[in-house]
Amino acid sequence: MVVPPSLPRRSEKRVLLGAPRHGKPQQAHFPSPRPSTHTMGNHLSTSEFETTHLFPQVAPVVAIDATYVTTTHVHLDMGCGPVVRDVDTGASIFRVDGDRLWDRDGRACATMRSGLVSRTVYGAADEPLFDISTGTAAASCDVQDPVSGQRHAYSAVGTLSSSKAIITCDGVPVAKFRHNGSYHFGPCFDLDIAAGVDMALVVLLCLSLFPSDF
Repeated sequence: MVVPPSLPRRSEKRVLLGAPRHGKPQQAHFPSPRPSTHTMGNHLSTSEFETTHLFPQVAPVVAIDATYVTTTHVHLDMGCGPVVRDVDTGASIFRVDGDRLWDRDGRACATMRSGLVSRTVYGAADEPLFDISTGTAAASCDVQDPVSGQRHAYSAVGTLSSSKAIITCDGVPVAKFRHNGSYHFGPCFDLDIAAGVDMALVVLLCLSLFPSDF
């Protein structure tokens, strides 16, 4: 396997990443989310998207690697090029290569392979991690946190126009992405991600609904 060159580094302070690879993520004290879970139908209305607030995870949840867990609310730009960037700092976070996701240091962090009814996500060592099931404007997966050992259910539900989607973890909204009106090699998206969420998983769920042309 040929590893692409490292993505260009920038001088910005990296406040996004949680802990050394495969280590325990930083235990920040986040406010508790609302006790009731967020329920959506088979698709999302625009008004529901706009009025839904994101909640940080009470305890950070690792899906791919603790390195990619956010320690604060972040905004990512995805789709206007192969590089996924932090909107606020301009720092490169991931590089999309088809169904493979590379991190900023040129390491393959996850790969999606299509099956009959789902896509299997493989980790850096090519080990199967979990399956993402997709339908019309929806995707879901069950993830086991390798640090805590706990299982979590993620769901992404989009609008019928496929321009917006909300991601929940165990029923609590933790991320949003929306088409920003631009097209390059496909639709471009803005991703909002709450603290304590694995950014790599959010990008993969977005890719499962809107495959990349890169």
